[in-house]
Amino acid sequence: MFRENLADNQGMLFVFPEASILNFYMKNTYLSLDIIFIDASKTIVDIHEQVPPLQEYPLITSNQPCLYALEIPAGTAKRLGIAIGDKISY
Repeated sequence: MFRENLADNQGMLFVFPEASILNFYMKNTYLSLDIIFIDASKTIVDIHEQVPPLQEYPLITSNQPCLYALEIPAGTAKRLGIAIGDKISY
């Protein structure tokens, strides 16, 4: 929240204690984001692209239980060819 910019090569990775349906909103977030939901096996299971800034409703919800969420600048998922089924590592 309260972010006004995010460089092309930056993102925010959220790691949760257990897998569950995740809900996000953009309250007090001043830039558009792509939100990528990742399950416990580190597989991308859902991507919400171009989420508008300051949007509180509807919630951005994962389509299945996830352990991770990655927020990146809007358009990055498409630009890098990130797709459902891709694996992440960190």
